Amino acid sequence: MTEIQKVYTDFCRILKKLIRRKSRYNIIMKYNDINFNNKNILITGGAGFIGSNLAFYFQDNFLEANIVIFDCFRSEERFSNGNLKSFGHYKNLIGFRGDILCGDLNSEQNLQNLKNHYSFDYIFSANLAMYIVFFFIAFFGYRKFNIAPDMHTSVINEGKKIRNKAPFYALLIVTSGYLMCWLVYVQWQSTIATFTQDLGITLKQYSLLWSINGALILVAQPFIQPIVKRLEHRIKAQLVLGIVIMMISFIVVGYAQAFSMFVTAMVILTIGEMFVWPAVPTLASQLAPKGREGFYQGIVNSTATIGRMIGPFAGGVLVDLYGMTAMFLILTSFMALAIIPSLLYDRPLKKAES
Repeated sequence: MTEIQKVYTDFCRILKKLIRRKSRYNIIMKYNDINFNNKNILITGGAGFIGSNLAFYFQDNFLEANIVIFDCFRSEERFSNGNLKSFGHYKNLIGFRGDILCGDLNSEQNLQNLKNHYSFDYIFSANLAMYIVFFFIAFFGYRKFNIAPDMHTSVINEGKKIRNKAPFYALLIVTSGYLMCWLVYVQWQSTIATFTQDLGITLKQYSLLWSINGALILVAQPFIQPIVKRLEHRIKAQLVLGIVIMMISFIVVGYAQAFSMFVTAMVILTIGEMFVWPAVPTLASQLAPKGREGFYQGIVNSTATIGRMIGPFAGGVLVDLYGMTAMFLILTSFMALAIIPSLLYDRPLKKAES
């Protein structure tokens, strides 16, 4: 049994105990512990699976409750390829007797209409349920993990002045290239998603691309690992090789017009990321002084977050100004610049040694 399976098993066991001993533990509370009769309840995302089931739960158990569902339902508005722009499902609400409103939570006008016509005692966001589930998994499961004492860092240790600046400068240089890679990579989750819609590629097919990505990362490990092993002490070569492979994938997707081309591009991209993504945290671990590992890994993680934050906006601006193909060429050229810091990151280390 794997560590994850153990955590899941322990979580289920603890959850069952808590439900049985509700009088002793107050951190779990069933909905029927609250009287929702004569209350106004708003369920956002109520046309989905979780939201619709929640609505019927209140309808069946609290006959006097006033339940309002707010969702962006299917309409006749479509993308240029004919796909519907919204994915709410009326069929999930067959038999529902409350009010059903069609709108967008991002629209100030829609929200103002809600405010003007309703006064809600309880507002349920359907997606919140998933976060609650994850909270309990994290709360009861992650505390089971054993971490070696020498892996702990404290605020005091992390706040110390950096004495040996050469490794820190080296990390900043290599993470600048890491940032460039993430700026381009995140286009798959933003501009490329829109691009596939315009080409008539269905949402199911686009989702399949990410399934291929995940499956390939697992299946290709035995084949990639020997190469990574050879490059174990040549991280520069590993980074450059991965970046070049990722660049090729974006050149392919820039000219893709059929789903098969997107599959090809995703396969190439996945192989490239299997070289790049592990290399930078590994390098950060090697550069980090004892007791500063968390600080250095935090810089790596923050760099990736910044890339995911800026990337979609940068890609969208380029598409609006120059078009999709030009955006791919510009960002691919931008990714090529990531090779420079990947090759030069050790300059501060060599300078310090000399």
